Amino acid sequence: MGDIPLAVTGGFRTRDAMQRAVQAGECDVVGIGRPAITTPDAARLILEGQAEALTAHQVRYG
Repeated sequence: MGDIPLAVTGGFRTRDAMQRAVQAGECDVVGIGRPAITTPDAARLILEGQAEALTAHQVRYG
């Protein structure tokens, strides 16, 4: 790729897909913003293998 790290966010929900994308060199960083809104420890759960997938819960207001 190049010398600039590539961060990809949006669409990743499973640990397997995240791991394959990074290992294949398709990206350097995977963003998990939406799932992390309602599950603040989402990154830890994925990295420690305590979760195989993340859920992006619907947040409603008003």
